[in-house]
Amino acid sequence: MSESADALRKSWLAMLAHERRASPNTLRAYGDDVARFIGFQAAHVGGAVTAKALARLKPADIRAFISSRRSEGLGAGGVQRAMAAVRSFYKFLAREGILEN
Repeated sequence: MSESADALRKSWLAMLAHERRASPNTLRAYGDDVARFIGFQAAHVGGAVTAKALARLKPADIRAFISSRRSEGLGAGGVQRAMAAVRSFYKFLAREGILEN
């Protein structure tokens, strides 16, 4: 069974806190951004988001998330931070051998 995206997010945040010594504000902001990303993808693809579901996402799915955040009023800086968080999350997953996307 594939691990849930939320469990993977928690592992990633723990790594950021311990290995990267990210500030509490960074952890909160990045954690919120990736939680929103996972929540959006659950609605977008219609189902639970697991490691397998994350691996199957296409660039169009990422663009849909960005468009959604922009329509909610998120500015350019917020979108950049959200994308930095998602990139960091995916790099962590790839480095841990969980997925490659």
